[in-house]
Amino acid sequence: MKLRQKPEDFKVEEINQFKLLASGSYKLYILEKKSVETFGLLSDISAQNKIPVHEFGIAGLKDKHAITKQYFTIPAKYTLKTIEEQNFRLTFLGYVDKKLELGDLQSNRFEIVVRDIKKGETDSVIQKAQTITEIGAPNYFDSQRFGSVIGKEFIAKYLIKKNYERAVKHFLTKSTAFEPRKLKEEKNKLLANWNNLSNLSLTQLN
Repeated sequence: MKLRQKPEDFKVEEINQFKLLASGSYKLYILEKKSVETFGLLSDISAQNKIPVHEFGIAGLKDKHAITKQYFTIPAKYTLKTIEEQNFRLTFLGYVDKKLELGDLQSNRFEIVVRDIKKGETDSVIQKAQTITEIGAPNYFDSQRFGSVIGKEFIAKYLIKKNYERAVKHFLTKSTAFEPRKLKEEKNKLLANWNNLSNLSLTQLN
């Protein structure tokens, strides 16, 4: 049997409940995308609509090689002009009173297509499904869970090696495209003074 031979074989949809308002501080959209990763697409939408990328609020990352649906927010003062292109579509749902943050979702719904199933393999699948129902399954994860979003290094690698200072330094001084300019500036200050942190005031670190 074969898994994930094409984007249509793997579908992911965020499950959440929002108290939609007639007006509010943030606009809530659902983003449907295909074969494109979340950060890259939002960066493109940001540039096309002249909205700072850090203003976009998302609950989580979604697979690139898939068809996915996820929510995001932008402050109500902004207007999205780019609603649909070949690899994505945006749908306005209403207003909410707070920005979406990472982890602000109830669950994900998955739809997986299995191809080229050989004779006898279905019996094995049924048996394994019963086993998983009874005892569960290992919670496998990949590089996304090791902090790969922040640069190309992995925070968890340093933690496993007990290089705690390197892990903390990486976490506190590396920036992502979605962070505000002021925060990036403060991280650069922290990096420049890493060996003499007493030079920094609490105000600079906030």
